[in-house]
Amino acid sequence: MRLLKLKLRKKLKKKLQQKKENNSIENKVKKAVHKSFGEKNDFDKKDSIVELSFNKDNGYLSVQVFGRDSLTTNMIKTSMWIKVTDVLDDLSKEEDIKNIDFGIVFPMQDQYGKESNDTVMTLSFSRETIDKIDFGNFQHDNIPNVADEYWHHPVFNK
Repeated sequence: MRLLKLKLRKKLKKKLQQKKENNSIENKVKKAVHKSFGEKNDFDKKDSIVELSFNKDNGYLSVQVFGRDSLTTNMIKTSMWIKVTDVLDDLSKEEDIKNIDFGIVFPMQDQYGKESNDTVMTLSFSRETIDKIDFGNFQHDNIPNVADEYWHHPVFNK
């Protein structure tokens, strides 16, 4: 009987630990990013998340993720804005996150034909900025204007 109680206690402890891990900021971020950008990228079918890090001490979140392919360059850029907006919306209630930096990665080819996965868009949002956004009415086209910092590759200017 005592052995059974010990086994049950161990199982319960393990389930509680798993539940705690599933509720971690990192797991919530992964879920939100995968929901918006897809679990697999369009290019080599590996995880769409290139890198994800969260510093609990200062609330800094960094996400590098593959953008999704589309028919035109403008559609690719607009899709990135929509997906970033969706992730921000999903994470907006996570008060432990004080700053979110996104690096959107996309396969590029130089003039010599060499291919590489490059960051083509960077966006940064402070907690103050995230709290100002009314996600129910927000237009994704305003992402470059409301981001605390925004940059996109010159290819999106064409």
